[in-house]
Amino acid sequence: MVIANGVFAQQAIALVAAVMLALAVRGADAELTSTAQLLKRFSAAILIPVVWIVVQILPLPFSSLVNPIWSATSIALNAPSLPVRISLDPGATLQGLFAYLVYVSLAVSTIIISRDRHRAETILFVLCAVTTFMSLEVLLGRLDFLPP
Repeated sequence: MVIANGVFAQQAIALVAAVMLALAVRGADAELTSTAQLLKRFSAAILIPVVWIVVQILPLPFSSLVNPIWSATSIALNAPSLPVRISLDPGATLQGLFAYLVYVSLAVSTIIISRDRHRAETILFVLCAVTTFMSLEVLLGRLDFLPP
């Protein structure tokens, strides 16, 4: 889907992650408890990017970390009280934060769902088959074997 239409793929991945997380939460309590214990080890590694992205979006009172373009912009616009941020585009940074949270929820739900070896094997086979057919469709579409 990323090859065919990147914008649709991002929304589809977010929807799949939400559905998988909802299904994973409905799992057995023993699986959720063991996954929570496993994720406690990686909680700092998961939270550090979230904290860093939020720091980039928030206006900062000090100027040691901010992008130097803000001081030049402040001078050019004659606006000394211009809010300074690390990020040049807070909207894109916020989109990056949501994308990161989608990928983390996708990874966590995959861990919960595929804890059982049989389910993990079934998921692997289904994903391989779907990926193969989607790639084949995109390749055949580029070679004009399939109608648009």
